[in-house]
Amino acid sequence: MTLTNPHKDPKKIEISEIKANGVMHVPGINLSKYISIIETSIPLYRMRNTDGDIFNKFPDQSLDAYYRGSRFKDNHEVALRAASAVLEYFYNPEVDKEIINEQLEEFFTEIDGKTMDALIQDALRDCAEADRYYTFEKNWN
Repeated sequence: MTLTNPHKDPKKIEISEIKANGVMHVPGINLSKYISIIETSIPLYRMRNTDGDIFNKFPDQSLDAYYRGSRFKDNHEVALRAASAVLEYFYNPEVDKEIINEQLEEFFTEIDGKTMDALIQDALRDCAEADRYYTFEKNWN
């Protein structure tokens, strides 16, 4: 019996429900195709938005909440976090991985520019938060 994931219809997603929070790997689900799609869009997003514009769109406007570090500057890392956010949204260990792969395929086939921009913006936020943490807060001892 194949379990379905009806509450996660790729055509009815509010992008605000998808939040980047690190990197997610699930055996049997390959994100490389989707990472490439996102990675192609990031330079265009960066051309339309300066780093200052991007930072001004972050929810926490305190001066020390974010940092322009290696993750923020690396388009592949941003794309990986964006794809992971979409995977995390659809993932349910009780749902057949074929269904999740189909949902991912449909989401990325149907994605529009506004949704892609929001996904990239949130992944940039996640990268800047991680850069801040690993640069200034993490105890490496």
